[in-house]
Amino acid sequence: MADARDSLQMKEHRSFQETFWRVERFAWVFFALILVAVTLGLTGSGGPLSRSTLVADRSVANVPRFSRWEAPDEIRITLAPSNDQNLTLAAAFFSKFQIETMQPPPARTEPGPSSTVYHFGSSQTDPLLVSINLRPLHPGQVAYTLGLNGNPVSAETFVWP
Repeated sequence: MADARDSLQMKEHRSFQETFWRVERFAWVFFALILVAVTLGLTGSGGPLSRSTLVADRSVANVPRFSRWEAPDEIRITLAPSNDQNLTLAAAFFSKFQIETMQPPPARTEPGPSSTVYHFGSSQTDPLLVSINLRPLHPGQVAYTLGLNGNPVSAETFVWP
């Protein structure tokens, strides 16, 4: 008995079909990996890996690990109780980020050639929560230093194009 394909006189391009199936399976895996990356927060859209926490003495900074170019983002800082609760941002920070708002506003700002110090007053008993809304100015890897009550911590943020 003849095969059904022989009786229909169909020309089959089996090697092309197998190559197409391989490419299709590769695309499925590729798109599944993209979905996993998005879910974990590797694209800067939230998720467990999208932010990092930096600790200096008893002060804590929550900074974006991944961000998007020209999209709003936020740095949340908790300054430990001290005689002078202050935040220091290196001059290089301002070449990579634009600060849109800072809450609460600093009581006094001390600009300098290599850094800017924001003084918020003093509280011997209560920590101070500072929220900085910012916008990345350039895509790529950004390294910067934050001074939390005079204690420097290094941070890195990857800014997606």
